[in-house]
Amino acid sequence: MQPALELLGEPLSAPGGSGARVHRCRLDGLGEDLAVKLLPRSARSDQVAVLTAEIELCRSLSSASIVKFVHLATNHGIGGVGHCAIVMELLPVSLEGLITRRTAAAAAARLPSPRPFGAAALGSIARQMAAALVYLHEGAGGGLPVLHRDV
Repeated sequence: MQPALELLGEPLSAPGGSGARVHRCRLDGLGEDLAVKLLPRSARSDQVAVLTAEIELCRSLSSASIVKFVHLATNHGIGGVGHCAIVMELLPVSLEGLITRRTAAAAAARLPSPRPFGAAALGSIARQMAAALVYLHEGAGGGLPVLHRDV
């Protein structure tokens, strides 16, 4: 039996390359808000294959720079529709959200060049992303053939 999955509010993102949407959620037995990537079972077989490959990869990962996998449901009923669902840790803000907020704040402050990040912050973000990619390709199973849709 699948634990109950409760969606909280509107989707956090537009559909990605697999056609999936990400929502804030709660999973029975866990007291924290999580994120769930949902793909309707009526999705095309190629979309299901992409999400299934992502699920298999997520199960094997353990890196501070990569979101943590919590649960998988392959026929989870939400709103009367079956879904594939990847439940993962919820990050406090997406990079896109952070860029949007910082750009708006810089524009509101009437800075001459409203850039969301300085050089030091950009260097730190780039190093974290590079560490995750190195782990993914060299540390997680000796090199994986991965197409990066979420970098």
